[in-house]
Amino acid sequence: MSPQDETTLIQLSELAVSLLRCKDKISQHVAVELLWELSPLPEVAPTVQKTHFLEYVPDLLDDDELCSPTCGILSNMTFHTSLVLDESIKERLEVIFG
Repeated sequence: MSPQDETTLIQLSELAVSLLRCKDKISQHVAVELLWELSPLPEVAPTVQKTHFLEYVPDLLDDDELCSPTCGILSNMTFHTSLVLDESIKERLEVIFG
């Protein structure tokens, strides 16, 4: 992945987080759809259904640990083409998604 691609993915992820925190439903819907597209879940956890993911995204993004820029889920979502979720995030997702 080129540095420009990585920058674009970071910007898209940040946009999605901003949209998700908006109060209107349209912004939130766009955000969760964008986050699903950026998410590594289809590759690393193929049993997770999109509907389950959309339901829990707001809780994940409210978790400062999971959203930290260096080790959180947002970082992993941003670089999902070259990184695998670290163990602590995998464990949290397993708890959330069963």
